[in-house]
Amino acid sequence: MRSIGCAIYVLTLAGSLCQAVFASPAPSYSNTSDNLLAREDASAPDPLGVLFGTAGGLSPRDDFTSTNASDGTLEARDVYSPRILDPRSTSVWVAGQSALVRWDTSDPPSSITNRNGKLVLGYMDEHTANEHLFLDQPLATNFDIMKGFQKVRVPQVPPGNNYIVVLFGDSGNRSPEFTIN
Repeated sequence: MRSIGCAIYVLTLAGSLCQAVFASPAPSYSNTSDNLLAREDASAPDPLGVLFGTAGGLSPRDDFTSTNASDGTLEARDVYSPRILDPRSTSVWVAGQSALVRWDTSDPPSSITNRNGKLVLGYMDEHTANEHLFLDQPLATNFDIMKGFQKVRVPQVPPGNNYIVVLFGDSGNRSPEFTIN
């Protein structure tokens, strides 16, 4: 019985504390240039912090906003997703032979974050829209994506007409499905 009484006391104390803190008037903010917005009620204790001994630290009620924050505009991103020109949907590659992957480099952004390319073979499953990529066995790595092409060796894979090539570099993009015999 004594532990139940203690629990009721703690819950009553916590309820009173929560009511006192959360029933306080809405916080008011003062705005001074070049400074953080200061809360006039910043000294109000966090009820959970009081209960668990972490009062004085940041809590979910603390919200700091800089007056020098972004003006709300987004910077232009330099994502580059060149369209793959070859292989096409009519292409047929032969396992064990060389093939050429080509992509369009005619409209790059002014700055490209990552020019280091990687070509990966994969396939599309007719039951899902997922790309199944052979990431551990890339067709080619460490080439400049701005050169627009890369010669690769076609791996020994089962024949199929649902293969794709994905070009990684600044962004990933894929070819249409094509055939490997």
